Amino acid sequence: MRASLRNFAVLFLLALVLFLTGQNGFFLGVDNTFKEWRFSGHQVPASGQLVFVDIDARSLQEIGQWPWPRTIYADVLDKLIENDAADVAFDIDFSNTSTAENDLAFANALERAGGFTYLAALQQLGFNTNGDPILITNKPLDIFYAHSDLALVNVEPDKDGQVWMFSKYGIVDGDIVPSLPTIFAPKEHEKNNNSYFIDFSIDLGSIDRISIIDLLNGQVDRTRIEGKKVVIGASSLDLGDTLDVPHYGRIPGPLVQLMAAETRLQGRELQQINVLAPWFLIVPLIFFVARFRRIRFLPLAFLLGGFSVGVEFFAFILQSQFCQIIDVFWVHLSALSVFIYMQFYAMDMQKILVRQVSGQNVRMQTILDRIISDNFDGVVIIDSSRKILAASAPAEKMLSMRDHLVGASCGVLPERLFQEVNQAFADAATRVVPIIAPIYVLNKDENGDPSLVIEYSVTVSSVSRVDGQRSKGATEYVACLTFRDITHRHNHQKRMDFLANHDPLTGAFTRSRLEEELGNFVTSEDGGENGLTVVLLDLDRFKNVNETLGHAAGDGVLIEVANRLAQSGLYSVARLGADRFAGAYPGVMSTIEISKLLEKIIANVTEPYALDGHRALIGVSIGATDTENSGFSPNVLISQADMALSEAKEIPGNSFFLFKCELNDRIHERQRVEMALLDAVGHDQLYLQYQPQVDLADGECVGAEALVRWLHPELGRVSPDRFISVAEDSGMIIEIGRWVLVKACIDAMAWPKPYKVAVNVSAVQFEYGDVVGAIRHALEVSGLPVERLDIEITESVFVTKQDRFIQTLDEIVDMGVGVALDDFGTGYSSLSYLSRLPVDKVKIDQSFVRNLPDDEQSMAIVQSVLSLSSAMNKTVVAEGIETADQAWVLRLAGCGIGQGYLFGRPQSNEEFCRYLERADIPDFLNKSSA
Repeated sequence: MRASLRNFAVLFLLALVLFLTGQNGFFLGVDNTFKEWRFSGHQVPASGQLVFVDIDARSLQEIGQWPWPRTIYADVLDKLIENDAADVAFDIDFSNTSTAENDLAFANALERAGGFTYLAALQQLGFNTNGDPILITNKPLDIFYAHSDLALVNVEPDKDGQVWMFSKYGIVDGDIVPSLPTIFAPKEHEKNNNSYFIDFSIDLGSIDRISIIDLLNGQVDRTRIEGKKVVIGASSLDLGDTLDVPHYGRIPGPLVQLMAAETRLQGRELQQINVLAPWFLIVPLIFFVARFRRIRFLPLAFLLGGFSVGVEFFAFILQSQFCQIIDVFWVHLSALSVFIYMQFYAMDMQKILVRQVSGQNVRMQTILDRIISDNFDGVVIIDSSRKILAASAPAEKMLSMRDHLVGASCGVLPERLFQEVNQAFADAATRVVPIIAPIYVLNKDENGDPSLVIEYSVTVSSVSRVDGQRSKGATEYVACLTFRDITHRHNHQKRMDFLANHDPLTGAFTRSRLEEELGNFVTSEDGGENGLTVVLLDLDRFKNVNETLGHAAGDGVLIEVANRLAQSGLYSVARLGADRFAGAYPGVMSTIEISKLLEKIIANVTEPYALDGHRALIGVSIGATDTENSGFSPNVLISQADMALSEAKEIPGNSFFLFKCELNDRIHERQRVEMALLDAVGHDQLYLQYQPQVDLADGECVGAEALVRWLHPELGRVSPDRFISVAEDSGMIIEIGRWVLVKACIDAMAWPKPYKVAVNVSAVQFEYGDVVGAIRHALEVSGLPVERLDIEITESVFVTKQDRFIQTLDEIVDMGVGVALDDFGTGYSSLSYLSRLPVDKVKIDQSFVRNLPDDEQSMAIVQSVLSLSSAMNKTVVAEGIETADQAWVLRLAGCGIGQGYLFGRPQSNEEFCRYLERADIPDFLNKSSA
């Protein structure tokens, strides 16, 4: 009975040692390997509720540029919404601005999506100027965030470099933000823990993948998207967004998000089972073996082997069927240790009695030495005399001292590790917390870059001192130095830190890093503030370089631009967008000084670029401000320099503009008008007036032009010159234009006579709206005959994408709607357009009518337009007629229709109906007959 208890105690202590060793992470690699085997032994099909829209190599090649303009993402989002996708998430960084037009297009697409879109927010560890760790969050731009929600896409590799777990929520700016898988698979009753293991037994190949180019080309069946939750991300190896995961190896980052979401959708979040659970298996085994200690070799081998197989099968069932993870390698080692121990116990009792103490020590040492030697991490055991007792093979390999560590003094260790071991021994008596997981660069390459980075810990334990067969009862200290190679993780983190603060192409700072640099500079050490000048510039004609010489040449230009800006004297050069850069200059300069600096920058940037036998020429526009004008806020400095840049771009040629306070007032006024305009349509603040158009031959009214007006409760009557341009810049003109078309057509149906109504259509409506659909809708709602509607356009519609807009006009004309070219003669190429456009009316701008009949030059221009229009069989409408003499001379010259104060001012629909019932003849007809 006493021998059984002794055997039980020894085996129990052996199992306890192995358990504690496992808890210290020594068996992590082996246990992870077993988990991967269990994943491969059980395949679970995907739910079919998720779809991966893939930025693959084929899409990159066919679209032909990177980064993509955000109009591409806008088109992708529109396609997904058209196909009734349930939710859409972008695993793409939208924290930096691109061009204002592209950003607006994407923001409008997000608004059209109606709030079912999620944009990625990425949190990563960085360091401030003092070297202290800080959490950096990359969030989408506010213009995007206004129409979408955040989804965290943080992925943290485990100690082995693989991604095992995923978090449900995170904290961003003090708010709880769900991760992307949590959004796609919400649950009413969540467990308290914020993380879970991903089930990599889910079949990755069963997740539907759609190439983004097939989606854009309309080659995707609607049923693959309808009602599905969609993640948009990159799988192309060229973009580098890949991660190591169990079972599948290296896969794209978005697929990790999808695997985590599938895990939640199927309720297969894996959780670590209580670490004490295996003791319910190992203790009965130890008790049985200790009780029946005379079991023969083969039965014991079958018993323990069957036990290990049963434990592994039990672990497999727990993981595959009940979503529970359990680490059992230490249990297998315990079973092996039981077997070894029992074999030694079965030896001749006399020999065991002679070598009882030494034999047990040898066996235990053999086991521990094997555990240490075969460990995946570097392990070095050192006694209190600083002698190395044992070392694992990875330790010898990483320290480049194979077969020379054991038995040597720990002085052979690298200096940093040697000092840490000495400090740990010195602190052992005072029970100081062990040294846990600092990072140390062990080796560097010829360039001074880290070639081997380790993470290490030092722990000190007290053990009984043994001398011969008799224990002295004293204790001594033994140190365990454990380290692992984290070079890959370190380099990955270093690369992520670089990308968080630098543009990957040019090496220039990002906007967030620029703001940090500006903030550090303007704040002096004594608490004061330093003066600073901020410069923003935008490249002109850069698009031509990409289109003619290719994107590789364009990239070369951008890299050289960043270098030239630094050579021009700018500090903290940053790339803010595709071809937009910024920099800073210390101090506040006079107007002459800053003008010289900006002229120097323009001269340097516009110097020809030599690109593989080609020469490229670009232009530049520059906006600048300083702390004297804009204050010391980095964000305000950049914003107001951007305002100045917008003004500079309006100046022809290579130009610059210095920020002025009046510019800020004008911008704020436009913003005030824009904010008020948001509610104008919904609160019936907009209304229409109609200005008559008359036949100059007989004075009869033939129709009217619809003019939109705005009466605001606080701003009063707002001039169209004030709000139309704001509506066009913000895109609200599309909604306003649809309302005007419907309202004008409904009003025209109430007129006592079937006259035409003319409605102005903006170039923005042609660019971003559906003009043809809006016209059809207005005609259907009002019942107005199609021949009674004219639309008026200006030649600004055709500045870009002429062929596309002419095709749209052809569709409108084919419907039977009339088209009039407004403000004719004010543009630089009106005559060239006139021969190509499907218009049936030409409106002479009032600037040519105002000085008639005395101005001979204006008369000559009017006669030329009338002759040209007559030859092309187009009706001419003269605007701005205010006197009978003007009407009379235009009538004699052959002009068909007139419009102006002479015939009637803009008036309400009710007033216009009363106007149509009058029968008086205008004075100019009486004058002509006389």
